[in-house]
Amino acid sequence: MWFGPHPSPLPQGEGATLLSGVFNVRCDRGVSMQEFKYLELRSTTLVTAPICRTGQNNDRKLLLFNKLLPERLEARLAQKTLIRNVLRKNNPDKQGLRVTSSGFSLLELTIVIVIISVLLVVAISRLLVLLVDAERVTMETTAGVLRSALGMKVAQYIVRQKVGGLRALEGSNPMDQLAQLPPNYLGERHGADPQALEDGNWYFDADSRQLVYLVRHKGYFSGGLADPPRAVFAVRLVYADLNGNGVYDAGVDEVEGLRLAAVKPYTWKR
Repeated sequence: MWFGPHPSPLPQGEGATLLSGVFNVRCDRGVSMQEFKYLELRSTTLVTAPICRTGQNNDRKLLLFNKLLPERLEARLAQKTLIRNVLRKNNPDKQGLRVTSSGFSLLELTIVIVIISVLLVVAISRLLVLLVDAERVTMETTAGVLRSALGMKVAQYIVRQKVGGLRALEGSNPMDQLAQLPPNYLGERHGADPQALEDGNWYFDADSRQLVYLVRHKGYFSGGLADPPRAVFAVRLVYADLNGNGVYDAGVDEVEGLRLAAVKPYTWKR
């Protein structure tokens, strides 16, 4: 049985105290240990010695010897111990500082939480502004497409020299002029309740002959109609008011075209 990389004779002489302990080990038949073999560790030397076979069960007893190092190794160990004690005395909080530096203090954690909270508020505010801009652009784009469609209709009447026939289109549903309806158009509604309809959609009020858009981000919209906030448009006749009474008079005033006008002015906030 081998306990170390190098066998050597058992150290003897002054300053060497030999202590022993005995324990049982299981050995295979025929194993013979003829030499002392030991492994030097930091401050002790473990030495094994053979003992004769004591029975048919192949039990052997192994002596564990704890031999102290010679005086010069003991002196070196005492020197290291003294240096370690001096360092501990001069730096009593060294271990504590090491543990503290590995984590966050309460103040540092609070500062981190505050910074993250501020960044989240700024990010959410910026995201909300982007969502409002997206809704505004989408609504205005749809209104622009409707105005273009009405302009093409007016051009057809002008080419056919039937400009007077545009009077029949006043108050009509401008969505009828589109080849493809927007996906958020709910159609024509009679007796529509804006409170019951989903925000972000268009519908044509067949009773008032007005096209209505239900605003999604209500806090960023002002003007138009309230409860709920909505933008209202209507197809109006464009004419030359020759008599200056502010009303179209057939046979007096001259028809010039059509336009999609906001019934009440509105603005988007930023």
